[in-house]
Amino acid sequence: MSDVPTLEVVFASGFLTGVPSAFVTVRFVIFQTPVDRTRILMQNQRGNDAKNRYHSSLDAGLQLYKKYGIKELYAGFKPTFLREILALSVYFGTYELGMRTLASNGRNSSEAPILGAFLAGGAAGCCSWLFTYPIDYVKTLIQSQLPTEHKFTSALDCAAKQYKLEGINSFFKGLGVSIVRSFPVNGAGFLSFEFMMRMTGRKRQVE
Repeated sequence: MSDVPTLEVVFASGFLTGVPSAFVTVRFVIFQTPVDRTRILMQNQRGNDAKNRYHSSLDAGLQLYKKYGIKELYAGFKPTFLREILALSVYFGTYELGMRTLASNGRNSSEAPILGAFLAGGAAGCCSWLFTYPIDYVKTLIQSQLPTEHKFTSALDCAAKQYKLEGINSFFKGLGVSIVRSFPVNGAGFLSFEFMMRMTGRKRQVE
């Protein structure tokens, strides 16, 4: 019996990886969501707003916490959580599928040429963005709201109102640029990963 996991297992593993990532890790719970919230508020300041409201991301975070509590810092947490679960599932699953496609035997990713990791990794990053970009867009809309001017009661409410206002195409604004950036970044990342794995003794699997 082969010890090579099926693609279904790989996709499921990526999905399950997303759950603890979104809930537990510093990056997505304690760090990432408040950073995104304050960064987006700073980027959206215009004219006199930039002079009178927030002077830095740290200042924005402190003001939000003092005036509105920690909940305001975590606006957009739910769509961030959902995005990470779906993104990781697609990300690792697509990479494994790409590597197996490039493998000489069409099954074991360890048999794929090392440079195939760049192509598979780039494709994984692009597919991940493609599947999750609308969710990321909703997250950004929620985090763009001023604390005193909430237009949306939830992520679903935000999506429904945005769809009614501008249609489905509005959920993909900026997708092209994100994909162009994503391919080389993720390709290089997975290429480095595969190189180090093979340098440190990863064995090629034999049927």
